[in-house]
Amino acid sequence: MYDKRTMMVKEGTVAYGSSLGYYNFFYPDQDKECQFVSDCVVHRNSWMEHNDFVPVKAPKGFVKGDAVEYEDCVVVWVSREDIEKY
Repeated sequence: MYDKRTMMVKEGTVAYGSSLGYYNFFYPDQDKECQFVSDCVVHRNSWMEHNDFVPVKAPKGFVKGDAVEYEDCVVVWVSREDIEKY
């Protein structure tokens, strides 16, 4: 049913928006809190991880809060522990 690398984040999971930092890289900004309003299949972004946070892309409408819009989705930072892999 799902690709073996499918990742899901559960409803109510707290995520964080981004801030532009050193060398024009994006970093998680814990002052920009977001929340998943529904269970969501997410895709890994090509950005580097930072501490325990992983950048993921989610369809618009699944995340409420201060998230970076990227094409037809939003990019948020989620704790590695909050991502379920199938």
